[in-house]
Amino acid sequence: MVTELYIRITGIPLQKYTPKVVTLWYRSPEILLNCENYSWSSDMWALGCIFGELLNSGNPLLPGNNEISQYELICNLIGCPNLNVWSEFFEMDMSKKLLERVENRYNNIPLVFKKYSSNCIDLLNSLLTWDPKKRISASQALMHNFFTEYPYPKQSSLNTSIKYMDS
Repeated sequence: MVTELYIRITGIPLQKYTPKVVTLWYRSPEILLNCENYSWSSDMWALGCIFGELLNSGNPLLPGNNEISQYELICNLIGCPNLNVWSEFFEMDMSKKLLERVENRYNNIPLVFKKYSSNCIDLLNSLLTWDPKKRISASQALMHNFFTEYPYPKQSSLNTSIKYMDS
C-alpha cells in the first residue's frame, strides 16, 4: 500500500497574516512580534517547540501566559537576540522594550537538554532559531544527522511517495 502525502505550495509574494494564528506556546518570535509577513519557518519553530516538549518528558517547553511571558521564556531558553543572531529584530516595534525585560544572553538548550546527543541539541537549536531566514527547513530537518544515530528511525512508505500539488 502506497500512502501519498500532498504538500500545498504557497504563492509569492507572501500575504499579510494575522498574529493570532498559532497557540501561544508554539508561536514563533516573528509572529509574537506582530510581523504581518511570515512563512513556513514559523511552522518549523512550532515543530521545534513540539520536539522540545517530547524531549522534556511531554511537558510544554515554553508555557507562556501571554505574549510578554512567552517572549521571556524564549529568551531564558535560547538567549536574547542580538545583531548577529537576528538583525531585523531591532527594526521591529517593541524590540527595545522587550530586551529591557530579560537579561539572559546565553543559549541554555545544551544545559536544559544535557542528557541528549549533540545531534539532538543541534536539531533543536536549528528549529528554535531567532531569525526565520536562518531557521532550518523541513527538508533540511529530515536530512539532519540526528535521524542517523541510534535508535534508528523506522523506514516509512511516506519517504518515497511525496507529491506536490498547486494550491
